Amino acid sequence: GLLQTITNFCFPDRELFPRNHIKKKDKVYTFVLTNGDGQKRFGYCFRELEGGIKSAKRWPVCYCILTFCPCFSMFQQILRSVSQFKREDMLPKFLGWLSKQTMPSPGSVITFALYEYSFMFKRDENNESSSLFSSVNFESLLDALDGWTIMALFTFLLAERRVIFISSNLRVLSNCVQAIVALLHPFVWQHVFIPVLPPSMLSFVCAPVPFVVGVLDIHREEMKDMPMEEVVIVDVDKNEMYPVGGDYELIPPNLLDNLLMHIQMTLQSFKEYQKKVKEVTD
Repeated sequence: GLLQTITNFCFPDRELFPRNHIKKKDKVYTFVLTNGDGQKRFGYCFRELEGGIKSAKRWPVCYCILTFCPCFSMFQQILRSVSQFKREDMLPKFLGWLSKQTMPSPGSVITFALYEYSFMFKRDENNESSSLFSSVNFESLLDALDGWTIMALFTFLLAERRVIFISSNLRVLSNCVQAIVALLHPFVWQHVFIPVLPPSMLSFVCAPVPFVVGVLDIHREEMKDMPMEEVVIVDVDKNEMYPVGGDYELIPPNLLDNLLMHIQMTLQSFKEYQKKVKEVTD
């Protein structure tokens, strides 16, 4: 049923638990479910380890918001607030409050107040550009892959190829798959799209149709033994792609040069942004 499907997507890396630590930035990630009619449902997850002994290996608990509305920024704010609750009775009261809320209009704020605590959650403005960028995190893609690889992947998607992303990091994997598909805007990927494949769904890599999927590195060996045909494999952790190249003939040379130039400029701006953030936080 749906509950079991959601559970599989919340813990696609269950083999890695119990463990004693989850990095703060890795506690939040997203997955995507696609209905039979092509409608996408987004799962926004916040995971942390249960138990009070920090040095001990522990099992994770996952808080998940399932929605048809892609608002990465707002839902990330909501989920991260859970870790700030200092009293045990706050979580059930918060979840009860949250389940009764209607989706705020673009640019609006909803506020949860209890005891001496107050949390404000703002939905981004909903023009065409901001709604796209507020629903997808591009940082992982820009941080992991070079300009040539991003451009090659863009051409592969235009040619409706079968593309498999592989990474050892669940958050990075999900972000990269969603980001590369978002770059097709204003075009829309109409085929199989699963940012992170749970182990029970690994056979999707054998599908005879176009797809873009993510596979955790712990499942790489199992995937290798499957009968895949004409797939493009992207190793996110190593910034490597097989086969090397792209369907460049789809794009006129002058546009291709312009595309690469803009990708390189974006990467340069991102690196400069990262450097400034590091200087501020160090």
